[in-house]
Amino acid sequence: CTDPEACNYDAAATQDDGSCILGGTGVIINILTDNYPGETTWSLTDVGGATIASGGPYVDAATAIQEEVCVGDGCFTFTILDAFGDGLCCGYGTGSYDLTVNGAVLTTGGEFLSSEATEFCIGEGFGCTDATACNYDSEAINDDGSCNFDCSGCMDETACNYDATATQDDGSCLVNDECGVCGGDNSSCGGCTDPEACNYDAAATQDDGSCILGGTGINVTVGGGPWDSEISWSIIQDGDMVIADGTTGSLDICIGDGCFTFAMNDSFGDGWNGATYAITNTVTGDIIGSGDLDSATTGDGVSYGENYFSINTESCGFGCMDATACNYDAEALIDDGSCLEFDLCGVCGGDSNTCNGCTDAEACNYDADALNEDGSCEYESCACPEDVNGDGVISVADILVLLGEFGCTSGCSVDINDDDATNVQDILLLLAAFGTSC
Repeated sequence: CTDPEACNYDAAATQDDGSCILGGTGVIINILTDNYPGETTWSLTDVGGATIASGGPYVDAATAIQEEVCVGDGCFTFTILDAFGDGLCCGYGTGSYDLTVNGAVLTTGGEFLSSEATEFCIGEGFGCTDATACNYDSEAINDDGSCNFDCSGCMDETACNYDATATQDDGSCLVNDECGVCGGDNSSCGGCTDPEACNYDAAATQDDGSCILGGTGINVTVGGGPWDSEISWSIIQDGDMVIADGTTGSLDICIGDGCFTFAMNDSFGDGWNGATYAITNTVTGDIIGSGDLDSATTGDGVSYGENYFSINTESCGFGCMDATACNYDAEALIDDGSCLEFDLCGVCGGDSNTCNGCTDAEACNYDADALNEDGSCEYESCACPEDVNGDGVISVADILVLLGEFGCTSGCSVDINDDDATNVQDILLLLAAFGTSC
């Protein structure tokens, strides 16, 4: 540019290249390099992202450099960068930079990491052109990106989220729900408020119609396998209404009387791998139902399966349909997996403990009614070594037998004190028990 009136006049130029900016503004960039000037670069871009000017990397360390760029009216972004990511200051030298426009310093710095950017506008007619913004400028022609909305909020003084600092109502006003929650849906305090219901919630202040009068509290516990994350389940009432569902863990719920299906799922399709479920009455502790997917009454046993149970209802048609089972139900329509066998004691579903005992007639604790030997036989408590002839009475006959062996010193058939001899000690023991019965 050879025009001295232009802000980008070049006194060394002899041929005008048409780049003169008349009425433009000079942007001055001052940089003091650090110990590694080769890491420092900068750029000046317009609102469209196009690069107007750029500079660096530099060569000389700790050197003041001034760059001047001439621009027309508009909005720009000045960005300074450091290739190593440690800025200009202060780990490796005390570098810095500043940006001056129309004699005013817009920004200074030096302590940053990889980059630092400053936005600015030159000329007239720039401002916030968004009428919904707090700083809307009706005279602005060009939006300079300065719009902010910090002043918007709820301006209704009766609302629970009224904002006294708001100057523009943004339609966000809310009211307290019946639980006192601003903008709530009454769910935080909803529940059954009838103390007679099995699902009574003492914390509830709003009755949500969920009370179950005469219902039964049950606990569902599921899990115990190595792949519990694959497990899910649901309880279905009357064939089509899901009243509860879950994954592994323990859950207390309240249900009314009726017929129920316990549906089991495995997302991987390889069964529950040792995991089981148990449904118990939370008051009595009685087991209402139990099992696993792998042995489900219906279903494929790997991805899906069903078992069945009922609460205070006899007309569900559930029961044992195996005619060989000891609890076979000829009227059952759906096998509920409850079939049992007689145990060794003849008890239906028993564990064979009712007929255990000592079956050796020679033992002191022989049990004539025992069918299963349980290893409890003992022979010491009823031992009577003084009854030499085994007739149950210690008498003269026993003394005569002992005297017949008297003096024996090895392998004696009569040895009351087990000292491998028949002697005076044996006679004394016999006489001490003389006249008693064994």
